[in-house]
Amino acid sequence: MNRRGAHIGDAFTRPTSACQSSHHATPVRLVISTGRSGDLLIIHPCQPEELVLSILSMRTGSSLYATLRDDLQRQITSGRLVVGSWLPSEAELQRQYGISQSPVRRALRDLEQLGLISRHQGRGSVVRSRELSAANRMIGLGTELRERGHVVESVSLEPARLETAPDHVCRELELAEGSVAYRLHRMFLVDGEPCVVFIHFLSPAIGEGLGDDLDRASSLYQFLSSRGFGPTGARETISAGTLTGAQAAELDLAAGSVALIRHRVAFTADWTPVESTTYWARADRYSMNLDIHDPSQG
Repeated sequence: MNRRGAHIGDAFTRPTSACQSSHHATPVRLVISTGRSGDLLIIHPCQPEELVLSILSMRTGSSLYATLRDDLQRQITSGRLVVGSWLPSEAELQRQYGISQSPVRRALRDLEQLGLISRHQGRGSVVRSRELSAANRMIGLGTELRERGHVVESVSLEPARLETAPDHVCRELELAEGSVAYRLHRMFLVDGEPCVVFIHFLSPAIGEGLGDDLDRASSLYQFLSSRGFGPTGARETISAGTLTGAQAAELDLAAGSVALIRHRVAFTADWTPVESTTYWARADRYSMNLDIHDPSQG
């Protein structure tokens, strides 16, 4: 049984009814390896199975439901679970992962919100899509994808630098025409494949001489927060468009390919504009989910 790279060397057997009232049953030995050195854990067989999975989760930085969610998500996005196939039932997932109904349902709810599965009462859950999705939370895309179990590598395509900002960026960042702003040009490799290319313009108010620091930052929003400019809200435009030859080449696509294009202006808590970003993503690897609510319905 694997949990985000952890391997259990010795099998864990379920406690029998006889041992549930006994304090002298033979413990079960589990060796958990994280790729460096194994850790030996002695688990009493009468302990609840959720405790065993809790220990595995602590070793891998994941909660019970997130372990299941991430495992299923990887199987879907890798194509192991194909679109149109049915997931194991909730009861079967409880048995396979040794957890209760609550974390199973929470994991399935997350996958449904990501657009990866559809749930049908009385029938089960079916794989709907294997595309990456972004939800409407105010966090960076890299953070969101990492939370979902993907390996995200940020690659700098050009060194970060101060340069004269385009007129529309000056307006969005409330700068005088002809002002300079930090420009970043980078790409996300998601699970080893080119997925998204960004061009960011950041307000010069964040500080001076930060080019090298920006290049090294694994999370742009965490970096801005460390400077006291953490975004808390944004205005965003989403459209579809065709890629130029240069843009397509960065994503290993043919010129003229269709991409999802997002343009975001992000603000701090006092609505000071701090970021103007345009990014284009492979339409075959990326999608967005938005929750829509009618306020008149309460």
